[in-house]
Amino acid sequence: MTRTAVVVGASSGIGRALAAELADAGYEVGLAARRLSKLESLGDDLATWSMAHLEERGGGHLVGISSVAGLFGNPVAPAYNASKAFVSRYLDGLRSRAAAADADVTVTDVVPGFVDTEMAMGETFWMASPETAAAQIHDAVRAERNRVYVTRRWRLVALLLRLLPESALRRLFD
Repeated sequence: MTRTAVVVGASSGIGRALAAELADAGYEVGLAARRLSKLESLGDDLATWSMAHLEERGGGHLVGISSVAGLFGNPVAPAYNASKAFVSRYLDGLRSRAAAADADVTVTDVVPGFVDTEMAMGETFWMASPETAAAQIHDAVRAERNRVYVTRRWRLVALLLRLLPESALRRLFD
């Protein structure tokens, strides 16, 4: 059986590198992104459409790209942070849907920190290349993980962000 993956956020950066990584590994890869100029439009309800498609096929793997930025509000880019929080919660909902339907569909939430993409604002010790990110994501897909932090050190950062009170987060990001 051909292995299938749908990469949401595949127009550039991590998503683009992951799509290439999976295609090179023999996956049939579906692509989705918010920038329609870089991908064909698949409709407003694509991530749900993809889930229904995988369920009808009898299984598959849905991979979504969220961000560590979805764990906190940021005064500089509140809409970005909110959209990334939405992606994570949406993927959680799709994972619950698959479990409730006893569907053989794995849903992986990719939670990257700094990756050297168009959105990055300068080089930092914490930054990974898109290729490194894609390799770690591919490992997580092969292992059928529910969530992967890229690079792995961001798992600890995410834990700390969840533990900090909102007042401390505001001071940190102001």
